[in-house]
Amino acid sequence: MTEQATSPQFADIQEVILATGLSRTMVYKLVRRGCVKAVRFGKSIRVPRTELERLLREGC
Repeated sequence: MTEQATSPQFADIQEVILATGLSRTMVYKLVRRGCVKAVRFGKSIRVPRTELERLLREGC
């Protein structure tokens, strides 16, 4: 297994799952609906840390 470098500005989906307690499917649904802003880097989806903090603070 390779170790991925984590950007301090962006959280990967797994980090969002761990921080929120939501399922993987639900996180992807929220991104797809536009409730959670995300950025695509190639095939990877990343959530800005500020957006993750907003989600934790305010919900969707």
